[in-house]
Amino acid sequence: MIQPKKSLGQHFLTNRHYCTRIVELAEIDQFDIVLEIGPGTGALTSSLLERSRLVTAVEFDRDMVKTLEGKYQAVMNSEPPRLRIYQKNILNSDWEPFLHYPFPEQEQYSIKPDQIKAKVIGNLPYNISTRILEHSVKFKKFFASFTFMTQKEVALRILAAPGSSDYGYFSLLMAFNFHRISGFDVPPGSFYPPPKIMSHVLQLKPRFIQTEAEKEFIQLTKTAFSQRRKTIYNNLKRLFPDPEQLLLALEESGVSPQARPQEISLEKFLAISEASRRVLSFQS
Repeated sequence: MIQPKKSLGQHFLTNRHYCTRIVELAEIDQFDIVLEIGPGTGALTSSLLERSRLVTAVEFDRDMVKTLEGKYQAVMNSEPPRLRIYQKNILNSDWEPFLHYPFPEQEQYSIKPDQIKAKVIGNLPYNISTRILEHSVKFKKFFASFTFMTQKEVALRILAAPGSSDYGYFSLLMAFNFHRISGFDVPPGSFYPPPKIMSHVLQLKPRFIQTEAEKEFIQLTKTAFSQRRKTIYNNLKRLFPDPEQLLLALEESGVSPQARPQEISLEKFLAISEASRRVLSFQS
């Protein structure tokens, strides 16, 4: 087996049982085009190939790409190809081109466009998992779902509700852009080498909140959680030309100036953002 590189945060999933569970959670079927992030040694790739129409695997490690190309030469050379492998940095990539699929002529009229779904699956490297999750927001309109495995502490932040110690800006960013669905834990022994922490698989389904205050929402939530122990008023007042304008926005939104940011729901933060649009002059 190719040796994992610590510098890349590599922990290869080796347990076939959990590969199957990930594919089932993602609801992969014969019409799906799957973008797999970080295929590693291909354990999950094999499970995806059993269910999907096409897998596009994006791997940063050149040595790993060579190993995968040797392992899957037959399905890469099939007509049409069942697997495409790209050596790229997913954080610097536009994900939309990975979806392009050349339909064989005999299929062009037998498959309805709404039958084809694009989905993302990935066992995310621990050291860049949050950056990949933030990057995925840019491409949510192209995909039906994102099924990711991350370290459990990151999953808890994504899934956190108001009042939780894990609740923060990242929770709100994910909640604004996705319906968040908890899946299941994956123990350290399912990987090579075993990590020191528990992993968790979750699913994100794109949501599109209609608001003209998205820029305000991003800036306000970032600033609100810059100092968690301070009140919402004390954290946000520096953004406003006149503190009285903030007090009016909070009152209009039904939020107490003495509330802590971790107590305030997505809906309330959106209300504050909407009420603040006319007085905030920044551009995010």
